Amino acid sequence: MFEYVDSTFNDPAGHAEAICSEIIRRKLRVRMRTMGINPANTSDRLFELMLQAGFTQIDSTPDSASPDMLKNLGKNFRLEQLQKMALQIKRSGLPTMWFFVFGGPGESRETIDETFSFIREYIPSEDLVYITTSLRIYPGTALHRIALKEKLTTPDQSLLKPVFYESSSFTPAELHDYLKQKIGRAHNLLFSSESRPDALMLQEAILIRKQQNLTEPMFRTLLRIRKRIMEENKL
Repeated sequence: MFEYVDSTFNDPAGHAEAICSEIIRRKLRVRMRTMGINPANTSDRLFELMLQAGFTQIDSTPDSASPDMLKNLGKNFRLEQLQKMALQIKRSGLPTMWFFVFGGPGESRETIDETFSFIREYIPSEDLVYITTSLRIYPGTALHRIALKEKLTTPDQSLLKPVFYESSSFTPAELHDYLKQKIGRAHNLLFSSESRPDALMLQEAILIRKQQNLTEPMFRTLLRIRKRIMEENKL
């Protein structure tokens, strides 16, 4: 298994397609995944080539699906492009792990609701959605300038020790509780801090994969087990 760790695998447009085409031309028998697909440069052809080349999983990290938050976070894509990409991924059947971070500049209950509306409508229940909060502040970035303006940090403060931006609309506890409310009983939506499976679940997943000769990503096997456990325990 080879993993591309560049978080913008398909940027600039056309480069990822060229890589996949060359792998296909050389008839390399490899399994691959990539940490990041940018909604600004996607097409059905891209995902078709990725499948043919040997990709078995992708990660998508839009961070938000609120038009206002995409702007506030400085994303280079619009909600319409994100929606289009989600439909392309669905058509391709590529297993996908999604990542969303809440609590950035301008975050509110309304923007959170917009992101969860996207999750419910566009992300299949067999795909995993990681939920996390707070954004680390790095020197010289737009977020750093916002944090200075809001007096969350000072010009002479070292950011070598991590400092995180948190929306003034919530306390950390309020944000966590609201996200927990929005997650509800969805078995495929997990806080990143709670995403590590316990030993028994992992052992069961390994056994099932061996017995059934499964080649799907491990997260899909684990999600089915988690769904069963939640239904049995009526969690």
